[in-house]
Amino acid sequence: MIEESERGLFIRSRYWSYLSQVGIVAIVYFGVAKLSLAVTGHPSPLWPPAGFALAVILLFGYRLWPGIALGTFLEVVLEGLPVPIAFATAAGSAGGALAGAYLLNRMGFHNSLERLRDVLGLAVLGSMVSTTISATSGAVSFYLSSIIPWAASGPFWMTWWLGDVLGVIVVAPIVLVWSIRSRLDLRPVHIAEALALLTSLVLVSDTVFSEPDNILNSPYIMFPFLIWAALRFGLRGATSAIMIVSGIAIWHTAHGIGPFIKGTPAGSLGFLQVFTGVVALTILILAAVITERKKSEEVLRESEESNRRLVDFSPYGIAIHSERKLLYVNLAGARILGASNPDELIGKTVFHFITPDLHDIIEDRILMEEELKTLASWEEKFLRLDGTSIDVEIVSIPFIFMRKPAMYTVFQDITERKKAEKIHLENLRLEAADKAKSEFFANMSHELRTPLNASIGFSELLIMGMAGKLNEKQKQYVDNIFASNKFLLTLINDILDLSKIEAGKIELVPEKISLPVTINETLTLIKEKAIKHNVLIKTEFEPGLESIEADKQRVKQVLFNLLNNAVKFSKDEGGTITITAKKEGGMAKISVSDTGIGIKDENTGKLFQKFEQLDPGISKKYGGTGLGLAITKHLVELHGGNIRVESMYGEGSTFTFTLPIEPKERGET
Repeated sequence: MIEESERGLFIRSRYWSYLSQVGIVAIVYFGVAKLSLAVTGHPSPLWPPAGFALAVILLFGYRLWPGIALGTFLEVVLEGLPVPIAFATAAGSAGGALAGAYLLNRMGFHNSLERLRDVLGLAVLGSMVSTTISATSGAVSFYLSSIIPWAASGPFWMTWWLGDVLGVIVVAPIVLVWSIRSRLDLRPVHIAEALALLTSLVLVSDTVFSEPDNILNSPYIMFPFLIWAALRFGLRGATSAIMIVSGIAIWHTAHGIGPFIKGTPAGSLGFLQVFTGVVALTILILAAVITERKKSEEVLRESEESNRRLVDFSPYGIAIHSERKLLYVNLAGARILGASNPDELIGKTVFHFITPDLHDIIEDRILMEEELKTLASWEEKFLRLDGTSIDVEIVSIPFIFMRKPAMYTVFQDITERKKAEKIHLENLRLEAADKAKSEFFANMSHELRTPLNASIGFSELLIMGMAGKLNEKQKQYVDNIFASNKFLLTLINDILDLSKIEAGKIELVPEKISLPVTINETLTLIKEKAIKHNVLIKTEFEPGLESIEADKQRVKQVLFNLLNNAVKFSKDEGGTITITAKKEGGMAKISVSDTGIGIKDENTGKLFQKFEQLDPGISKKYGGTGLGLAITKHLVELHGGNIRVESMYGEGSTFTFTLPIEPKERGET
């Protein structure tokens, strides 16, 4: 109910608003008609209501036609004419305005009248064509009511039609143009000029139209003042000037004085109408042409300014040169060439920025481009103003500039790009060299391990006394040989593994393994060494974590490297190593914690780099190849996991790595 009530209130509000608009139009139309008749009497040489009616429909739409019809009806009835004539005249006025607006809208008419086609459309469709409806309706109704005889209906129709035509040409433009919202020029100089023009129009018009026509007092003397209005004040000035001149001319002619009095009233009326029509149409056309040209010039100027800004502030260097001399350089071009301002470069020859050994080549290219031969972009070295050289990429296009053949050149500084390319090529070379080195190490490691294994085997036989009992000195020598060979074998094995990893030749063999069993098996390899260093090893396994998919041998290698380091870097009095394994999402998380000597913060970044020793003193005391953790990291990442370290110097370290419980698909990260 509330919504229906609100809807009804809204409809009633719109209804009363519409009625008030119709009423206002009717009142204004009636007032304009009465004022026109009071000034000119019957018949009126210029019927302003016709122009007002067309302007109202164009500005506010077809729906206000009842206001025009009502205003016409009241005006005719109050003039004492019969009601049928009033109805016919009202229908003709409203119908003519509707027809004129419809025809103009169909042609794409602009109310601003800023185009020549709009003025011509108003003159032809809005006045000459549409006004035939009102003139015909009026003439026929007057004849049928026996107010005028058939013989007089033709001249009567012509007088009516010309009055409506002039009303449309003179009144409609001023209503339309002044209804457009635009900023007024309120500068004192402009206002003073407008007052001077207005004063001149009034004084000269009053003088010209109050005296008989002669050589020195022709009504066409008004044209210079009307042209002044059109040139300096546009369509607003032109339409206002036309209204002032027409109004003064009609006033004096209606009072029987002036250059248009030619014996008979009909003759005087005809001369006045011809003058008014010629003046209005000519000045409107002139004002429209001037306005249209100004608009075009403004659009062109804005386009040129926009294009110039695009060129001036382009990130690329842009230069124009003719006869080998620079005529224009944008800001980016000046910056590339080492100038603080483009003006520093204007007038210099293009060869000023080219190394002497390239002058002939550049000259040939310029000649080819001037012959309109298309050249692809090319790279060149330019000399800056300070003499330093830069790499640039250039493309040039021949065109006409200031009526002379010229070259439009776009260039960009590619010095950094060239450096990056050089670095990239060097990186490729280093990668290839590193790969070759890895392949060399892999091949050489195989060649070295064969004799080394023999040396280790024979050393063990000697230690076991298989070749006879050794004295103490001999046993010491053999022990040293055995220990050195074992260290060398470990180093070679590490180099071989690392080389395979870097060469992309290592392949995992995943299988379902028990993580607790794998950890315990690895502990047996390190147990004896832990006992010698007085290190206690503890394990903590999460019950839910039983098995994972992984390469068992490589997992044991990772665990052994971490446990070996934990034992090796324990304190002199011994310590504790704790191995924990638990499930974390889809990953198995294994940690190896110790209470050893720890790692300094500045050294943690070196941990997983190959051949890196954290401290020369520590390396000398504890030994090592510097490859174990690098290999460990690679093996963990090959499984799809990651490794990290947390350490506090003097208190111990915790190495934590993760492995997928289920193997990841290829390419998954």
